[in-house]
Amino acid sequence: MARFESFEKIVNKAEAKGIYEKNAKASLNWFRREVGRMTGATEMKMIKSPALKPVARALKGRMYMYGYDPKHKDTLPYYDTFPLIIMVGAAKGGFYGLNMHYLDLKRRALLFDALSTKFLKPNANDELERFMLSFEKLSAGGNLKFFQPCWKHYLSKQVKTRIIQVPSDYWEPALFLPTDSFQKKGRRSVWRESKKIATR
Repeated sequence: MARFESFEKIVNKAEAKGIYEKNAKASLNWFRREVGRMTGATEMKMIKSPALKPVARALKGRMYMYGYDPKHKDTLPYYDTFPLIIMVGAAKGGFYGLNMHYLDLKRRALLFDALSTKFLKPNANDELERFMLSFEKLSAGGNLKFFQPCWKHYLSKQVKTRIIQVPSDYWEPALFLPTDSFQKKGRRSVWRESKKIATR
């Protein structure tokens, strides 16, 4: 994975200039070009793009996107039907993942930088680069505390699309993409709730 200036610094610059939305749009346009000049960057068009790599199953430490229909959605206060996750490990009936959509861009940046500093296992082959994560490691504190609202248990049977692996060279721009699909609440309401959870 090519290393750029810290993701937090990039987001801080965007915040200072009031251009969160502009950065998200620019990132989305860039990602469109990389995956085949899609004309309508909907979640489903990304999933179906032949330029993105579908996988049979998610492997620990890598980033994925997919469509998801929660089994108990009727009792959930809100949920994301198009997660962008860093896969943590196997779980009963599915897997644990950090859905980065649950954080606003600033805290997303802080968490991503902390993960990259502490747990990234680099490899010359991008396909093999991954994070070495566990619940115990993530519970160490500091900026890692932002993992708490992102920690989700996903059931394999509720994954409703191809699982797409995001190549490590694209991790940072993918984090900027406004591809969350929250139900029952808007993203900013979800982000406010996540801030409360992370600071308890």
